[in-house]
Amino acid sequence: MPIEDVLDRAGNFIVKARQSLLKYINYNEEESFSINSTSHSRWAKSAYEDLHAAISAGVAIGKLQKAMKEIEDKETNCSTNGVNLGLKVTIPESGNGNSERWIVPEVTREST
Repeated sequence: MPIEDVLDRAGNFIVKARQSLLKYINYNEEESFSINSTSHSRWAKSAYEDLHAAISAGVAIGKLQKAMKEIEDKETNCSTNGVNLGLKVTIPESGNGNSERWIVPEVTREST
């Protein structure tokens, strides 16, 4: 499967995850199966962290797609295999990112 297709699918999955998180982020104690207000506040904080991670994942995918498109625009029929996209990817340690359950790489432009 071409990398462009992988990124498209990943982007679609992230959109669906974000939509799901937006739906349940406002659940009350009963809807979220929380046993009390303390557990509900922890649950809500966790849901917001997951939403932030989903947004960050979408941004990272978008940056990769944009960089690949720029390479393709420069040379017609250019394969991106082995081509430096001018990006730096930083993968945070578990617990140091947006969410404890989502490890989302940060994609930035390399300084030239």
